Amino acid sequence: MELTELSDDEPVLFSITDNVGLPYRVKFFPDDYSPQFFVYDQQVKIGHAYCQVHGKTLYLADICISDAAYVPCSRFKFWLRWLFRVKPPTRDYCGHGLGSALLRLFIDKAREGGFHEITGEVKRSDPRVAPTLLDWYRRYGFTVTPGEGKPNVIASLRMKLTS
Repeated sequence: MELTELSDDEPVLFSITDNVGLPYRVKFFPDDYSPQFFVYDQQVKIGHAYCQVHGKTLYLADICISDAAYVPCSRFKFWLRWLFRVKPPTRDYCGHGLGSALLRLFIDKAREGGFHEITGEVKRSDPRVAPTLLDWYRRYGFTVTPGEGKPNVIASLRMKLTS
């Protein structure tokens, strides 16, 4: 991971790669209450991770890589498409390891930030998008438990970061 520190108003920049080594830019907006990560292919946002800070616990509110992001193009092509009302092509970024790279970056930043644990929830709508989502979280060290008592939650996530 490359780290570039900017001014207080600017995001912290990282680089992640997909399964074949193609680089993607990540903008991290550190915030005391809701830090955010955004993944870009050139100038097109293709993914994100939203968090909330609860003391020494970091709640992973959402992590997503787009399955239908617009293909990056030159400004000239963009304006031609706009002028002639041609819908731009889209690209599916899922299944190329970008979600895993973003989750690893998220976990690393949580550890560096001194958080004791990461928590989260898997909503009922999430497995329809990614049926293996619970196994994916388990592979990265999360404990997955049934989301009892919450009607829209099928599982709760927890990862201890300190011993």
